[in-house]
Amino acid sequence: MIEFLRKSVTFSYKREAHYSVYAKAWYYNGKWNWNVYVDIAESHDKFDDIDWAIGLPFHGGCTLDDLVVTSPARGIRYDFQKEYKKVTVGCDFNHVGDNYNNHPSPEEGVPYYVTLCVKELIEALKDE
Repeated sequence: MIEFLRKSVTFSYKREAHYSVYAKAWYYNGKWNWNVYVDIAESHDKFDDIDWAIGLPFHGGCTLDDLVVTSPARGIRYDFQKEYKKVTVGCDFNHVGDNYNNHPSPEEGVPYYVTLCVKELIEALKDE
């Protein structure tokens, strides 16, 4: 059965001019799943270095890398409008040994192991 209204909760940890770090919990197939993401803006010095981005200290390695391009729906019609680009990289906590059948609900707060991953990513990005 397809779940059209999938529940999700996002916890924003760090938002800087050139990047942001956040955790996301989403409910699917009767259980909660957790992910951590980093959005890297086009203005970041390492935006074009995807090897650097996927090499960040993600739990279990990087399992998502997307280039996201947004622009006005009706095209760029005014000087102040422009296209925005970002790279989103992330990881999940559904590996063997992650106890993925027993992830807590976001109502219980962000799991400790997810918070550790976020802290490591923020520390790695701090020096960039």
